[in-house]
Amino acid sequence: MARLGCPQRSLRCSPILACWIAALFAFCAPATANVIPETCMYFNVVPGGWSDCQSSLTSCEDMTTTTSAQGQVEFQIFVQRLTLDPVTSISSDYVAWPDSWTLIGGSVCRGGTGDLYDFSYSHVLQVAFPCTPPPQQLWMALDLVFDVQGYGKLDFGGTCNLYVGCPSQGHAELTYARSAEAGTGCEYTNEPCVCEMDYYCYPQFSQPEYYLETFPGRIEHLEIPFYAGWCSNFHVHTGETWCSGSTQDAGAGHFLLELTADATGLDAGEYRSWVQVEWGSTLARCIDLILSVRGEASVETPEGQRNYRVTWGKLRALYR
Repeated sequence: MARLGCPQRSLRCSPILACWIAALFAFCAPATANVIPETCMYFNVVPGGWSDCQSSLTSCEDMTTTTSAQGQVEFQIFVQRLTLDPVTSISSDYVAWPDSWTLIGGSVCRGGTGDLYDFSYSHVLQVAFPCTPPPQQLWMALDLVFDVQGYGKLDFGGTCNLYVGCPSQGHAELTYARSAEAGTGCEYTNEPCVCEMDYYCYPQFSQPEYYLETFPGRIEHLEIPFYAGWCSNFHVHTGETWCSGSTQDAGAGHFLLELTADATGLDAGEYRSWVQVEWGSTLARCIDLILSVRGEASVETPEGQRNYRVTWGKLRALYR
């Protein structure tokens, strides 16, 4: 359990929270069938920030959901609804971040109060607001400030529960809530207006690294399958000159990452290159290619190029 303080309102941890949180989610459960896509939660990441709920943002298009910064990073969390009905509570049974991050503060906006209860797998969030209409359709609900060490996400698991209207007169709603990143390097996601759908063009690989073995002077080819929805026009970047790549559309959201490893001029040893598959400037995912260059080829080994292909089996098992 962590106790949070902030200049404005505090998010506090309560030993009795588990009981009334359970009651709240039992009450809200029927609302899961009443999904309103136009109700969304958005994230804005501010390196070094601690705004105490002050923001001039009026559109999700002006937000940033990823940063390479580490150290103090603020995550501003906004709610957007098409009507100005008062939202009097927000709750989530899944709010997670990496163990290497430390939550150092937070604010509940618009005069609200809240609690954050620590479980082993995640945190439970419950905040309440006065029964007054928000000033506009998009408004900041809370912000959380972390000491970020290493790459990770502030993850809300996909959805949050809202109670719209004054107590005893309102109704429960389910709103979409995704995630935001900090400490990014090769990988990043910057789709600030994603709401009801998951990140649409997210390249999904079955493993984080792949291995090739060769001899000095040879050229090896490797085909790696990945899934990325119904997108196209991916760009491939690599960290080393001996490695190059491109993608091919295999149909129905499936793609092949085609890599070439050229061992010309390389001595025996092990080499590593990151490989980035990027879609526009919106998102990128990365794998590592490990190239093991053995000693001189024997006379039984044919010269030239060799082709390898990773099967779809493992990828299909993950996403069937």
